[in-house]
Amino acid sequence: MRKRMEKKRILRLAVCWWGCLMAATVGYGCGEPWEGQETQASSAMQNTVAADTAGEKKGEEKDSSEEIGKELHEENEAESIEQRETVGPQEEDAILAEVREAASCFADLYQSADKGEAVNAVIAPETIHAMADRLGGQGYAASCDRHDRNMDNWETVDAALERASQGEAASAVVYVMASYGGFHRYQMDFQDEEMTLTTAEMDWSKEGEPYLSYLERIRVYHWEYTEKGWLILEKEPSKNMEMDQHLLLRVKPLAEEDRRLCERYVEPVGYSQTNLFLTDWSAAEMGELALNDAFGVLYHIQLGQMPPYGEQVPAREWERVMTDFLPFSAEELRTAAGYTASTDTYPWKAAGYGSASTVSFLPFPEVVAHEEKEEGILVLTVEGVSKEEGLDCAFAHEVTLQTKEDGSWKYLGNRLVSEKMVSVPPYRPRSVP
Repeated sequence: MRKRMEKKRILRLAVCWWGCLMAATVGYGCGEPWEGQETQASSAMQNTVAADTAGEKKGEEKDSSEEIGKELHEENEAESIEQRETVGPQEEDAILAEVREAASCFADLYQSADKGEAVNAVIAPETIHAMADRLGGQGYAASCDRHDRNMDNWETVDAALERASQGEAASAVVYVMASYGGFHRYQMDFQDEEMTLTTAEMDWSKEGEPYLSYLERIRVYHWEYTEKGWLILEKEPSKNMEMDQHLLLRVKPLAEEDRRLCERYVEPVGYSQTNLFLTDWSAAEMGELALNDAFGVLYHIQLGQMPPYGEQVPAREWERVMTDFLPFSAEELRTAAGYTASTDTYPWKAAGYGSASTVSFLPFPEVVAHEEKEEGILVLTVEGVSKEEGLDCAFAHEVTLQTKEDGSWKYLGNRLVSEKMVSVPPYRPRSVP
């Protein structure tokens, strides 16, 4: 298995390398021209020569990338056929019976839940948690797909995974509640460190009856049980981030206080619309902090809505929000954030497609430790869990903040933990002062 994994990793890297080279050659994507790139002011002859040269290179690179891609596709296809197994009729009936029995313990909660008018209902997290509580109360190992709740009855799953990690035969079943009110039933069977995964998805019919909407059994391509207590598996080789095949389940519980601190102080900021937690900064040194991008996120935290402004924000409003949440004076902000005296405004651009983080599937934050200091100062140790990378810690950072008696708080700094920097999401500022 290790040889197959290494060969596929090399092939995927080769495809990625060729794709990046093609993008660099022909200027694929949007944005300002990089240094040395021809602009529209170039002569027609220069543009024609550049286009011809790029076309020739593109054709050569296309042949090479297609050859590599073809080999990867053929290996993936063969691997998928080899991995898939059949679930017999009798076993399917047994799984269906178990799924219906499990669903019956929270059917009343689903029936009474507010599902809105959308075709794909999204039920409130509190209700999904209540459904998982019902499953846990009946002895099922139960979790949620939002990763916002500890697994009930996790001990049996942990014991099975520990045995499997030692090469022993073991099995475990986990129920993961989904936001639409159904669940995924993951049955994991281990033999000689190989995992067979049987996935059954339960949904509700229009008549309110539980049924199997999906059933599959495969031999898992790769799996590991981490020291932090995450089960990370790759069902099949992930071809790209749109076809990611990773599944992450936190088995060992996260301290409830750490989870609460994450939900209150870290998750509202996140990693997508600001680099507040993606770069080093402090009260003494702003570093590469994109102040103008941070405004929209902090405004939303404070007022519960996005700023009602275009690309210019009145200085009084901008400075009020920013000085409430960050350790900088109005004078410092005016110097660093593009203040325009003639209009008494700051530049700001709302997050949209193609802006901010350049990664489609971002890690999600998890506070794993915290330290309380004097004067309400908290230091949170945060680790970014990446489903796409299959890592329970793609990078780590320390967030320092100060809480106030009225329930508000101020962020004092962020520090990336260098020894845990495996894959920090790249960030492209939207609002350049």
